[in-house]
Order: sequence, then structure tokens, then C-alpha cells
Amino acid sequence: MNVKQGILILALIFALAAQTLAADFIVVVHAGNALSRMAEQDVKQIFLGKKTTWPNGRTIDIIIQEDTDAHAGFTQEILGKTSQQFMIYWKKMLFTGKGLLPRSVRTDAEVKAFIASNPDAIGYILPDALDDTVKKLEVH
Repeated sequence: MNVKQGILILALIFALAAQTLAADFIVVVHAGNALSRMAEQDVKQIFLGKKTTWPNGRTIDIIIQEDTDAHAGFTQEILGKTSQQFMIYWKKMLFTGKGLLPRSVRTDAEVKAFIASNPDAIGYILPDALDDTVKKLEVH
């Protein structure tokens, strides 16, 4: 195997690993939230601060994770950004007065606890962390 083949194989491995990582999250809302499905574009607009209210007019409360597989997958697949690009985006929003940084936590359990106590919250967790304290939002 020559160097070009080796590089191509490594690139393919990294691409496959990134695809696997990207799908390793689910979007969750409060168990009492009337929505069960949402367009991917709407989820993107929410997490970029461009859509700020639920259909009932209440303000959406975004919660994100810090440096987790769920966060990396979510930002890559839904937002089309790396985790770093996402944080830079929000820091620019804050600096220009166009938005406040989303609340952030470190674990799926913290996301679920926050959402369970806040009917207007939305976040994401790993699929195996789903339980009846929150509701999975089907993203299409």
C-alpha cells in the first residue's frame, strides 16, 4: 500500500466515524409539550436563536451540552457546524446584542432534569438516556 492509499483509507475511516457520531443524539422536550414532530429546519432555527417562540407563543428555552458526543453530533448533523463554530456563532450573537448564550450543562441527566422542570425547554441527549421524564421530538 502506498502513501496515497493509506491517506485515502484514513480519510474514509474518519468520515465513517463522523457519520456515526452525527446520528448519536435525539431532540427532547418537556413531557407535556403538545408537539411530537418538528421539521429539521425549525430545530435548526431554534438552536440558532432565529425562532424563539413555541406555537403557543411562549418563549423557547434552549439547553445545550458542553463537549459531549451528543453535542458534537447535534451541531454537525442539525446545524451543519462543528462544536467550536456553534460556540463562536453564539458569542457573536451575544457580542452584537442579538441573543444570549443558551444554558449549558455537562450531562444527559442535567438536560433531562432541566427540561422536566421547564415546559418551554428543548435540548438533546443520547438515545439510550431517554426515559419518561422527557419526550422525544421526532425530527423530519
